[in-house]
Amino acid sequence: MKHNPTPEQKAKAEERRQALKDLWQKVSEMTEEQRTQFAETVGTVVTCEGHALTVNNTILLAYQADNITVVGGYQQWKKAGRQVMKGQRSLGIWIPANKKDDPHKQPGEISDDKPSFFIFGSVFDISQTEPAEAPQ
Repeated sequence: MKHNPTPEQKAKAEERRQALKDLWQKVSEMTEEQRTQFAETVGTVVTCEGHALTVNNTILLAYQADNITVVGGYQQWKKAGRQVMKGQRSLGIWIPANKKDDPHKQPGEISDDKPSFFIFGSVFDISQTEPAEAPQ
């Protein structure tokens, strides 16, 4: 069953998207040197699957929360045996995406090509998760 958001939920989502766009504007106005220095002070942030995030995503996360170390999406944490704690608020990052109907790719083909575009995605830090309960 599909959930239809209320006008209030839609307004909050749009407000959050705009806040992330404003943060991105702040990051994009930094010089490459400033971004690199900023990211070095924060340290490397990795996904729960072990992939290092880009400097830009590291900076975005640092502006949203302190002490971010390991992040993952809701389903990624679930696969890793952890559960996002109730009431936790997600953090936004840029995620690469490709057009679904790209004529140059076969269905299911994985490519190292540059993404067609980026979308905002939601992640949670490991501090926002707890071990998943074992099924009884």
